Amino acid sequence: MNTLYIRVRRTSLIAGLLVLLLTMASQAQDGEVKVPFLFSDDETLDQTELNKVIPRSRDLQGDPYLNAPMTRLEYMLTMLETGLNSEQDRSVVHKQLSDAFEYSRAKLPKTVSTTGFARYSRETGRIAVGYRIEGVGKPKKAMRTTCDDILSKLKIVAPQGDMGYLYHNTVLGVLAQDDYSKYTPALEILERSIVHKVILVSQTEELRVTHALICQRTGKDAPIQYYRYSFKLPEEDRS
Repeated sequence: MNTLYIRVRRTSLIAGLLVLLLTMASQAQDGEVKVPFLFSDDETLDQTELNKVIPRSRDLQGDPYLNAPMTRLEYMLTMLETGLNSEQDRSVVHKQLSDAFEYSRAKLPKTVSTTGFARYSRETGRIAVGYRIEGVGKPKKAMRTTCDDILSKLKIVAPQGDMGYLYHNTVLGVLAQDDYSKYTPALEILERSIVHKVILVSQTEELRVTHALICQRTGKDAPIQYYRYSFKLPEEDRS
């Protein structure tokens, strides 16, 4: 499937939707009996042709940054990040969290947030790939154990070595227009550039106490490194 096919398909879908909307409007005007809304507040609303009243702007078209082309690396990272945030991949992480933390049920509940990321750093020249997990409650076991476990799962979706054809299948997308072997040298550079990272943030005592642990592995056979911090908010800051 190439870019042209996707654009044509997208255009066809949009055209189809427009035809459907025009057909519905035509049917409403040609012989259909008008049905009033149930409430007068709805029925007496002033009609507005919504698209016509939107103030026009050329700011987006004129901004050089917003109109700069996306690099192939940026495209690949977008594909990788999308995969990390898929329901399937996040469900694996959620299972480990449910076994490792007591989710908070305090007066100030906070939904557990799990966000996958794949971001290039100009400072290091490397790509941080992993998860930021916030809002988990009291740990049932050492946070280090959970951080290490989730870090190990990243080897499956974003290997730092022995990738085979995994990246060919997961990050190339529409860029794959030739034999896979053509892309292997570039993808091997991508593979060597990846740093696995997991950020765990536990909050307890009605979210006033925070314990955060970050673990990372900079290469396939590199040791795991850690950074931790913790703090407690004053009683009056709970609101």
